[in-house]
Amino acid sequence: MFALRRFNTTLSASARSFSSSPRSQLAKFTLVGRLARDPELRTSSKGEEFITYSIACRDGNKGNSETSFYNVSRFGLTDGLKSLLLSLPKGTLVHVSADASQNKREGETIPRLLLRQRDLEVLSKPRPREDQQEQQHESQF
Repeated sequence: MFALRRFNTTLSASARSFSSSPRSQLAKFTLVGRLARDPELRTSSKGEEFITYSIACRDGNKGNSETSFYNVSRFGLTDGLKSLLLSLPKGTLVHVSADASQNKREGETIPRLLLRQRDLEVLSKPRPREDQQEQQHESQF
């Protein structure tokens, strides 16, 4: 009985009773994939600019792989971040950290996954195709 009482006292002493810090987001995504399309600048109904883009992530081996597509939004744009995101072409390999939430619109039966970008790291830009390299070479002369 004494051992049980000491265990309960230890639990209650180590429990967090109150905190003034905000609750942390628990739903987070980390994605590594290629941009499926060029990023697009949009404006919300409240007049705030934001950027949307899609990331294609492949899972599995070469012979047996599936590709999943995720739509990501970035709010709170600075001029530098805005120009960086809009300069990334389709096919750029990126590492994205995002907060995740679900939203169910009226008339929809399945909730949508909403991803809001927190961080983005460019891992590599796409290699130009042969016809693009020829055009670039010709334009230099």
